[in-house]
Amino acid sequence: VGPIQLESGTANATSITTGQFSSGQPLYSQEVWKFRRFKDDWKIINVCFGLNSEATTQISDRIREVIKEEANAALNMDTTKAVSLYYPDENTVIYDAVSGNRWVGIEQITNRYNNLPRFNALAHRDVRVGPIQLESGTANAESITTGQISSGQPLYSREVWEFRRLKDDWKIVNVTFNKSINP
Repeated sequence: VGPIQLESGTANATSITTGQFSSGQPLYSQEVWKFRRFKDDWKIINVCFGLNSEATTQISDRIREVIKEEANAALNMDTTKAVSLYYPDENTVIYDAVSGNRWVGIEQITNRYNNLPRFNALAHRDVRVGPIQLESGTANAESITTGQISSGQPLYSREVWEFRRLKDDWKIVNVTFNKSINP
C-alpha cells in the first residue's frame, strides 16, 4: 500500500499478477489500485492493469533510469539535472505525505531542489514500475529511498511516482513521498 492521504480519504496500492493463459503464454501484469474512503469502508475507485511486453520492458527500464538519475541529481545538488527530469507543466507536483508540503509547478520544484540538505548518500531502490498505459502515455512506479543527510541523520522514504510520455522520453509528473528517520 502506498502513501495514504487521510485528509482526502484516498490510498494507492500495487499488485503483481502472474500465471499462464490457456494458450500456454505466460501472464505477468502489474496493477495500480486507487481507493477512496466512504464512511467507515474503503472502496476501489480505479484499477489500471499493465501487461508486460517488450515495449513496456523498455519503458520500465527508462523509468528506473529516470528515478536513479533523480537520486543522483539530488545527491550531487544538480538542480538543473533534477528539474529536467520533470514534465514541464504547472500541474507537476512533489508532495510530502508526512508534512503536507506540496511543490507545484517547475518554479516551486526548482526552489525545493535548491533548498535540499546536502546528502552523504542517497539511493532509490526496490523500484517497481507498473502499470504502463501505452495509449495515454502514462506510467506509475514505487520505490524505497535510503540515504544519509550530511548531519549524519539517516533517511528512509517510500515514494509513489507518476510519469507521462513527452516525445520519446518519460518525465515525472507527480511524486508523493513519506519520509521518516527509521525504516
